[in-house]
Amino acid sequence: MLAIQENFTTSWSSLQEPVCASKFPSAYLRLLSALENGWYILHTSLEPSWDQNGFIYRIQLQQQEQERTEELILPKTKVVDEILEQYYSWN
Repeated sequence: MLAIQENFTTSWSSLQEPVCASKFPSAYLRLLSALENGWYILHTSLEPSWDQNGFIYRIQLQQQEQERTEELILPKTKVVDEILEQYYSWN
């Protein structure tokens, strides 16, 4: 049986649905899902974390079709560094 891909717009609310159990934070999985569904990174900033024991990324994502902008906050980890580095190498 062949799967037929339907054309649909990925809304931010659909990216907020619960995901399967994973060792990665849900915000990281939302970032990957958003990038795979046509969202792009508008702006990224590195800021001290609230507990002052590390850093966080504040990532603004945008979807061109609906001109929606959303924000994700992720801890600075090697995994997040790698995905941001990979994303920026595509541009």
